[in-house]
Amino acid sequence: MLDPQAQCTIENSVADILEQITTSGTAPTSEDRSGIAAAAHRSLELLVEATRDDAMPLCIPPLENAAARWATSGLPLDSVLHALHRRVRLAADASAMTVENNARGSFHEERGTGQAARIAGLIDALDLLTSAITKAYAHKSTGPRPSSPDATETVATALLRGESPIDVARECGIRLVSRYAVLAIHMPPHSEELAERIDPHPAHRGRTRRVRSELKASTGADALALLSHIGGTILLPAQDVCDRSLERLTARLSHAARAPITATVDFADLATVPETVKHVHHLLESITGLGYPAGLYRLRDMALVAQLTAPGPGRESLASILDPLEDHPELMTFLQAHLHNNLNRRRTGRQFGIHTGTVDYRLRRIGQIIGRNPTSADSVWLIQSAFIARGRPPIGATRRDFAQEADGIPNKCSTAFSIVLHSSASE
Repeated sequence: MLDPQAQCTIENSVADILEQITTSGTAPTSEDRSGIAAAAHRSLELLVEATRDDAMPLCIPPLENAAARWATSGLPLDSVLHALHRRVRLAADASAMTVENNARGSFHEERGTGQAARIAGLIDALDLLTSAITKAYAHKSTGPRPSSPDATETVATALLRGESPIDVARECGIRLVSRYAVLAIHMPPHSEELAERIDPHPAHRGRTRRVRSELKASTGADALALLSHIGGTILLPAQDVCDRSLERLTARLSHAARAPITATVDFADLATVPETVKHVHHLLESITGLGYPAGLYRLRDMALVAQLTAPGPGRESLASILDPLEDHPELMTFLQAHLHNNLNRRRTGRQFGIHTGTVDYRLRRIGQIIGRNPTSADSVWLIQSAFIARGRPPIGATRRDFAQEADGIPNKCSTAFSIVLHSSASE
């Protein structure tokens, strides 16, 4: 049983280790920090006891398990060992001081023998701990890997360039299929990555490594991916996925990235993968630019958004419908909110604290300015499309807005948009 002073020393040391690892740029999660703290606490108990007697507590298996988790999470081995060695030096200094204080008045030879024995105990304990941690890291780095990230990137690069990936895939031992689910993903920065005291580069590498690890664990060896810390492209065998599994995968990758991921997906035959990649990335750029919430978006469901945001004279002409409202920003905001409220006058009135009669007056005023009636089903979809073409979705819009009904009143926006969406999908 350790005395209170030793326990206090250990608590301070654990806090110091966590600080050392955090400032290295890794930014561990709260779960990682808990595991690190528990393992560091037990390890330092071993160090303290090593300065008192030859007993070596059996803490090595739990420490190896903890170190394996650190390796998977991307915690740098050098940071872990540096923090550990730093505490050993402090423990050695404290040991020397303890021996000196306890042996005052004793023979010099006895003092030297006691100090040497305790230093030897520290070195033995340090050797044991270092071996356990490095063994766990080495096992993680040399574990079975059917296909390395470099191999999958090589095949994916050849495929996205429109080159024949068959020879490369054969050399790398990767199975190609005739049809793929093509995903484009966007990963926003984690809040801890934005902290000024953290070097972003190790954190970026750790994030990419965690996402790759989760992708492999969730999909197996046949997934092809080109990833960075901000996103990338993933190709999955189409026969192995469905809508629900893709949603689960997006959630798991978000957990690994420690940030909500936005993903777009479509399906393509092997020969049309490069063109499909362009489409899903264009849709991803549009969705993130429009402020849609994180999640999985299918091209078939967002075809209208993809079409409306495609560069060209059609988009410019559509966006110009709302140009007259630029001189009336308060009416522009009002119209956006009213569309988001599914043209529900009572809800819009409550939102702005005005009577429904005033809502009608403002809508008539807007109609006079833009030359289109914002209460007419014929004009609603056109006005909504103009907002999307301008990169301004309805205020607070979500990906489910066009499929919902509010207050028992059919969503006129949804009805009109469904007609256009069906028409564009049929062409």
